[in-house]
Amino acid sequence: MGVSFIVYGIMSFTPGDPASAILGTSATKEQIDKLNEELGMNDPFVVRYVHYLEDALHGDFGTSYRTRQPVFDEIFSRFGVTFRIGVLSICLAVMIGVPIGVISAVRQYSGLDFVSTILAMFFAAVPQFWLAMMFVMLFSLKLGLLPSTFTGVVTMKHFIMPVVTLAMATAASILRLTRSNMLETIRQDYVRTGRAKGASEHTVIYKHALRNALLPVITVIGNEFGYLLGGTVLVESIFGIPGLGSLTITSIRSKDIPQTTACILFLAALNVVIILIVDILYAYIDPRIKAKYVGGVRRAKRQPAT
Repeated sequence: MGVSFIVYGIMSFTPGDPASAILGTSATKEQIDKLNEELGMNDPFVVRYVHYLEDALHGDFGTSYRTRQPVFDEIFSRFGVTFRIGVLSICLAVMIGVPIGVISAVRQYSGLDFVSTILAMFFAAVPQFWLAMMFVMLFSLKLGLLPSTFTGVVTMKHFIMPVVTLAMATAASILRLTRSNMLETIRQDYVRTGRAKGASEHTVIYKHALRNALLPVITVIGNEFGYLLGGTVLVESIFGIPGLGSLTITSIRSKDIPQTTACILFLAALNVVIILIVDILYAYIDPRIKAKYVGGVRRAKRQPAT
């Protein structure tokens, strides 16, 4: 409700009208007024929003002003590309950030720790659109190794530069958080006890310390994955990716209120699902959370009915 009201309100009160954006500058005033009337833009905002909610509660989120097709038809047709890029980016970021963060913490103040920290700060500060343009200039224009846009037959080569561009900033955040959590965890008493009992360093670090240090990291990974799915607008524009981000931007520019609202609502619902999955993963990573939940259920079953 909150997301729909904010997005619908912003799109309704921004300057311009959808008819002018759809018909272009060559349309006459009569044509623009007629189309606005067909789209219901002459009704008050509250009336239009209530009608939108009534239709949405019945599963009808409207028809796109531009294509005159149901809004979710185009969302589902484009979401596959965005989802694939998001999954590949978060997997690459985790594969880079977590291992290097652990090694940097275990070998604190070493050369690897110094270099990884500097690179993490650099990629966290560099704007993604600048990095994307540098990749295009180097690997597409100069070396001719990778395609710069999603044209023709799409292969894995088309995904390399967008995925690496999005993964670098995410990997930097994961690396820094993993390092700081591991530094705190390896100084705990149970880690020293494990070493004193003769456990191998690999077992102490990766089986005991890492599992406890991963909880905040998993939260960040879930949040970053949600951001990658909804925040690829600039990268999709640079590489010409026909994804959900470019669809949202096109809908905003053409003042396509139903399409824009549906895109934002879809991404918001997707983020809720991702956060739920992260919460469920906690129980599988930290046995204390699972034991607390299972113990509470067992106690509730043993209590006599009153």
